[in-house]
Amino acid sequence: MGVPGLGPGPRRELEERAVRHGVELRDVTTSRVAVCVLGPAAREVLTRAGAQVLPVGSVRSESIDGIPTLVLHEDEQRWLLLAPAADAAELWSALSDAGAPLGLAYVGADALQHLLVARPR
Repeated sequence: MGVPGLGPGPRRELEERAVRHGVELRDVTTSRVAVCVLGPAAREVLTRAGAQVLPVGSVRSESIDGIPTLVLHEDEQRWLLLAPAADAAELWSALSDAGAPLGLAYVGADALQHLLVARPR
């Protein structure tokens, strides 16, 4: 996954690394959806939605409300979810339902970038 607007450079680099390591690279852009769950209540949102607790740096296939979802625990307060694009609306609803009692808020990619830059380390 890359940041929109970076051009072909990162993809080219990834393709070169894949070839060097004998890894097959497939573009699944049209068949997958990515959702980032971020913040101090992110862990609870995900557990309420059915995901198991993962250590930072882990990845596991989970069922979020019956939707097969790849869950990546990127850092203490950040998870990336990858799911079939056909299930995007259902995944969104499941996360919304799980997060509503916790004050879940929605932000776009631009706002997320600003939040990450401003976040204390």
